[in-house]
Amino acid sequence: MCDQFLSRLELLPSLTIAAGASAPQALTLDGYDWWSTLRGETKTPRNEMFWKRRELTVARVGNWKWFEMGGGNGGLCDLADAPGETTDLSEDHPGRLKLLHERYKAWLDEMDAAEPRGPFRDY
Repeated sequence: MCDQFLSRLELLPSLTIAAGASAPQALTLDGYDWWSTLRGETKTPRNEMFWKRRELTVARVGNWKWFEMGGGNGGLCDLADAPGETTDLSEDHPGRLKLLHERYKAWLDEMDAAEPRGPFRDY
């Protein structure tokens, strides 16, 4: 059991290290080597994560998560208090919502400038 903020993005860097290989210098990976985190030796360096796929947009910063699923569905959740994401806290925490929107926009700008460019640019 591990309660650290990890994702499947950590798989490629971690398995690369386990295989004794290294990623090409010019390649920027979203993930990190998670082995020491899984062993309980270090905390995760991950504090935020973003997704975009068709009408789904998600930003997670710390325990806060904002999402939109198209058609006006979505909201702001505090995963520490409500891991089931059952209560929209957007109106109660407009500053937090603004911060997640800003971090999401910064991530989109970073992705637009990143290589490699390929067939997945349409999300």
